[in-house]
Parts: sequence; structure tokens; C-alpha cells
Amino acid sequence: MAKKKDDGSLGFLLVIVAFLIFLPFLIFSFLRYRKLKRIYNAIPNIQRVFDTGKLYSSVFFAVLMVVGAIVLMIGLDSALHKNLNPSDAAILSKSLLITIAVLMIWPMKKMAERVAVEYFGIIFNDNDNTMILPADISNISFGDLIRLKFLRRLGEQDRIAIGSINNITREKGVNFYIHGGFGSRRINFSNKQKRDECLSALQARAGNRGGRDYGY
Repeated sequence: MAKKKDDGSLGFLLVIVAFLIFLPFLIFSFLRYRKLKRIYNAIPNIQRVFDTGKLYSSVFFAVLMVVGAIVLMIGLDSALHKNLNPSDAAILSKSLLITIAVLMIWPMKKMAERVAVEYFGIIFNDNDNTMILPADISNISFGDLIRLKFLRRLGEQDRIAIGSINNITREKGVNFYIHGGFGSRRINFSNKQKRDECLSALQARAGNRGGRDYGY
């Protein structure tokens, strides 16, 4: 009976922890989105291409991360109760629970900001002829990975001069790529309609530099 009661208490505690983790996530996303909206609403002559489907996929990924953390907590708790006496296991499991929850705050904040940035979409700024898009976290070195640079850049945006784009290729599906002195960047959407909307906006501004080769 005591064992079942302890398991029930742990399960309830994990639900509370998951809620306390995800609530700040929603708050961080909202604050980042509001900040972006305030910045770009004050700028004339811009076009925004946003994709609601990106919001759903980003939130789904974040939920998976929370679930993964909870599964890890349950696994650690089970291992502790199997290898330690009940009183020591209870103290250690609660300490680990608190430690993991605290350690997750910063990564969850950055992922929340990424959700806001992804949903805000692509911005075409005709004042300086640039396009602004979510920061590229795919082209990072092993050293950057070890230093968690990709986490720091999750909520950031990159600014690319449209004049520096020398070619555009469209991939079969929902992606297209821009190429230039900055390297190559993949731009992804959840459906072809949004991909073509962004592609059309870019082509209208890039002119001949937009490249006639759109792949397949």
C-alpha cells in the first residue's frame, strides 16, 4: 500500500512539474512574439510571410521534450527505488526532480522563443532590401554543439541582403533554398501554398538574381 501511495504521489508531483515547466514555456513564447510584433509593426514597407503550421509543429516538438524529461524522471526514480532503501530513494529522487526541472528552464526558454520566431515567419524589409528569417542552427560545428551555441541562437533571427542571393532552388515538397556569399540556407514551410507565397515575394525583389533554376 505504501508503495502504491508513493507512486501516486510521484505521479502527481510529475504532473505538477510538467505544468510548471510548460506554463513558463507559453509565457516565454508569448513575450518573444509580442516583442517581434511590436518591432516590425513600427517599420513601414515590410511584408511578412507566416505559417500557422510551423507553430503547431514547433509546439509539438516542445511537448515531446517535456514528455521526454518526465520519462527520464520516472526512469531515474524507478532505478533509485530498486537500488536504495525507500527513505534514501525518496530524498534523492525529489532532489533529482528539482534539479532536472531547474536545468530545463533555460533550454525551454530558448525553445519557446524559437516557437515565436518560427511562427512569426519570414520578413521582407523593403527599406534596406533584406529578408529576416529564423536563425540557422543547422550549420554549426562540433565545437559549437558542445558549447550549446545552437541553443543560444534558437530565439534569434538572421538578416540576409537580398542583393547577395545569386540563386534559388526549389525542392520537391515544401522547401526551397537560397544560395549566395553567405552559403546556402533552407527555408521550410508546412505546405506548398506558403512556400510559394514566400518564394514569389522573394523573386519579386530579387529579380534576375533570384535565379531561373527552381529545381523540381
